[in-house]
Amino acid sequence: MSEIHVAFCCEVCRKVKDEHLVEVAGHEWCSISEYAKRHLVHAEDILLSHTYCPDCTTSYERLMLYGRGSIAPSA
Repeated sequence: MSEIHVAFCCEVCRKVKDEHLVEVAGHEWCSISEYAKRHLVHAEDILLSHTYCPDCTTSYERLMLYGRGSIAPSA
């Protein structure tokens, strides 16, 4: 049996956070297949913990503000 990797997975876009690439801006969130290739593991050996990536968090926050009438809709 191979080593189990624990990674955060965005609930919305399904991207996985690669903790080893945090220092490389913009590359820390990738697809699960990219993550598996980088770490030479099978996707089945990745245990996912759900969260939201920065892009989806921003979109969700804007959606919540729009729903409350706090921001005007874009033209």
